[in-house]
Amino acid sequence: SSYGEVVRSAFGERMEEGVSWLLFIFLLFVLAAYMVLIRDIWTPLVGLAMGGEVDGDRMLMGIIVIMLPFLFQRSLHALRWNCYIGFG
Repeated sequence: SSYGEVVRSAFGERMEEGVSWLLFIFLLFVLAAYMVLIRDIWTPLVGLAMGGEVDGDRMLMGIIVIMLPFLFQRSLHALRWNCYIGFG
């Protein structure tokens, strides 16, 4: 069961919608923090590898474009190889 199902059974449908909105807002903030972290980590590394200055916003857009196909997977099972590579 999900958070929404538990809240619906305990407090009703209106609270389920409220919890869904809270989770959505929380995930937006997490996504923004993740993007700042990725930009701050990878921009200097790529700048050192290329031997010059790299624009952080362009770096972030490049990483988003590279990761875009992974965002459209239908199941988490399809992403298991990413997990193996990440832990390797």
